[in-house]
Amino acid sequence: RESSLGRWQGPMGITTSRLMGGGGASGEGAEESRASSPPGGKAEALHAAEVAPSGAEGEGRGGGHGGTLEGGGEPKDVPGEESRPFVRLSKQEKRQLKFERKRQAARELSQKNNKRQKKSRADRLRAMTEDERRELKAQERQAKTELQQRLKEGMASGQRVAVDMSFCHGDPAVNKPQEVSSLVKQLNYGYSGLKRSTASVSLHLTSYNGEVGKLLDNGGASNWFVHRHSEPLEEVFSKEELVYLTPDAPCELDTLRKEDVYVIGGIVDRTPKKGVSMTRAAELGVRTARLPISEIEVKNKGLILNVDTVLQVIQEWQRLGSWSAALYAAVPTRIIDKGNGGLKVARGGRDEEAAAPSPESSHQQEEVEKRDAAAAAAAAAAESESPAGGSGDFSAVETAGRG
Repeated sequence: RESSLGRWQGPMGITTSRLMGGGGASGEGAEESRASSPPGGKAEALHAAEVAPSGAEGEGRGGGHGGTLEGGGEPKDVPGEESRPFVRLSKQEKRQLKFERKRQAARELSQKNNKRQKKSRADRLRAMTEDERRELKAQERQAKTELQQRLKEGMASGQRVAVDMSFCHGDPAVNKPQEVSSLVKQLNYGYSGLKRSTASVSLHLTSYNGEVGKLLDNGGASNWFVHRHSEPLEEVFSKEELVYLTPDAPCELDTLRKEDVYVIGGIVDRTPKKGVSMTRAAELGVRTARLPISEIEVKNKGLILNVDTVLQVIQEWQRLGSWSAALYAAVPTRIIDKGNGGLKVARGGRDEEAAAPSPESSHQQEEVEKRDAAAAAAAAAAESESPAGGSGDFSAVETAGRG
């Protein structure tokens, strides 16, 4: 192997010196190298074959266009330039390194987007008159106040939904940092959807401590209008009111009851592990149910939804009152089977087309859409006004595409 110093380590411990551009070793260097080689005809022949093309002619002179070295002979050793041993990374170390690079890139992208948004807002304000700026800021303050009031009312009296984050604690080999970070990202998506929606939800985050708690705090979760509990799920609620949502449950969820607390498992497993949330529910001794995924046509029959998607399904059911419509509105379109229109209604053991909406329902749908648009505008105004690192900022965690 040839390094920047021109040293070459050959087989059987033979060391020769080369100058840049194919220069030759001095006579002294050749003799010194030959003396350091082990005895034997084959080694001497190999050494001669390596030294011969150098064209050394006399002491202290190098051949080719490499020039001469000070004092002749071998190149001098430069401090810190010794050849380092090659270290092969394990698969886990490679994945961790890739994850850290992606998170750093996502953090830089988020900071860049924040700067661009602030600059765009400053340019827009500069183009306005003083009265227009005063009016716009008053409207934004009013929208932010209304949003905060709605979220506070949801915390106090909304449908209770808990995220069980106890899966994030334990053996790091099982609870990988990438999966914990992905859960934090999904919770951020879920809270953003909660701010845009008109549904009333009281969100509880249990086992809020450890690494997941630090990541959430860094992402601004300390400013969220949610309930944060450092205690585990079973210490926050009674077993009688808990309903654990798991895809392995034997029965489907028919409706949402105000007195129940619906639990979403805080699990992000890149390789799905069957029965994890069901095992947790059995340990707690609580009721279980699964979302009625059978009411929509999906490409993957063993579909497992993200935490933020399950939270959105609950909000859409409150808004629309239909599981098929709620699932169709919340489930990403990339996994909807469009061959059958996406929707189906199971009646009498057969699939029928959904009935066309009546004029009354169309009018109600328009009213719902108007309310949603107003709520989305209020959330956008609040986020544009919030400082960096606040509840709308997520620069401290990975913000790559949704899993």
